[in-house]
Amino acid sequence: MNNLPATPTDLLGSMQKTIATIANADDSGGVHFMKMGKDGLWSYGAEDIQVEDESHWAVNPASFKTGYIAWQQGNTSNGPVGEEMVAITDDPIQVNDLPDVNAPWTQQVGFQLACVNGQDKGEQAVFKTSSKGGRGAFSDFIQQVMTHYKANPNTDKIVPIVALATESYTHKEYGKIYKPLFSIVEWGTMDGGIVEEEPAAKTDEAPAPRRRRRRTAA
Repeated sequence: MNNLPATPTDLLGSMQKTIATIANADDSGGVHFMKMGKDGLWSYGAEDIQVEDESHWAVNPASFKTGYIAWQQGNTSNGPVGEEMVAITDDPIQVNDLPDVNAPWTQQVGFQLACVNGQDKGEQAVFKTSSKGGRGAFSDFIQQVMTHYKANPNTDKIVPIVALATESYTHKEYGKIYKPLFSIVEWGTMDGGIVEEEPAAKTDEAPAPRRRRRRTAA
């Protein structure tokens, strides 16, 4: 979370524009990819490490992005055939301006986050989604951030700290469908003033090795 954002006032207009775009409708830098599986479980990284219960993640407000992604029809295993993303402080991408990649373009949103407590503390990840439920959750999340900024225009606590949760609904054809939910539990500052943990008690015992929590199949 190295990029300093604009002030809350500067970001409000861009966020509102992003929400309107989503309603009508980044390179990872070596960090992990965060994802929510069809089973509703959150995990990150190539090893699919399951996100620890009760963990909180700081979202970089300067990393909010929107754009489009294109996948080869019938095959997503080889990665996208096209991806165009811009910061919400930039003008939104117009789908008609995108190149022809012989695959349909789908709207995508995303942001960067870092864990601030528990076994995952210090891990950084990028979350991207092109699903309807994911885009809706992103829109709801930005609206919460906007509300906070409007109510506190001079605050330095502009970093939302979230719990990664899910909500679900029943689809007539596909059954139970999960949607991401970003529940804001605290606000922090860009200089690291976020959810400080109590110092660990001194002990003569060696610390336990970090548990690698692989996701299990549903």
